[in-house]
Amino acid sequence: SDGLSDELERSGRDPKVFEQLLSLKNVIYCGQVSLREVPPYIAACDVGLVPYCLSEFTRTSSPIKAFEYLGMGKPVVSTNIPAAIREDLEIFVSAEGSYVDATEAALAKVDGRSQLEARILSVASDTVEARAKQLSNLLVHQNS
Repeated sequence: SDGLSDELERSGRDPKVFEQLLSLKNVIYCGQVSLREVPPYIAACDVGLVPYCLSEFTRTSSPIKAFEYLGMGKPVVSTNIPAAIREDLEIFVSAEGSYVDATEAALAKVDGRSQLEARILSVASDTVEARAKQLSNLLVHQNS
């Protein structure tokens, strides 16, 4: 939460939105957790959310958390950023003001073993090793 108020204000949003979220009955703020603790948290969720505040930085970001959610079989709702718009991934990209609608659509797809397996398979080859190989290939071709 450090710096969140500043980031919200820079993006034109109410800097008190974090406190408003914490006041909701179904929102629990757990603070920072170790990487080892993340999978059980994701497993306890129905839908993974990537609620980026739109900025120049986030428009060029890759939502790694979205791939982690998909890798655990969860449907994902992300802010409408270019990296989240991929036909091969089941990500419900929310437009301005429709995050609730996108989340409800994702919740409707929670059940179903085939959907869960399809989500996991959609990111199975999207590994750190695969990205490193892509980068290496780009560097080799650029220097050729």
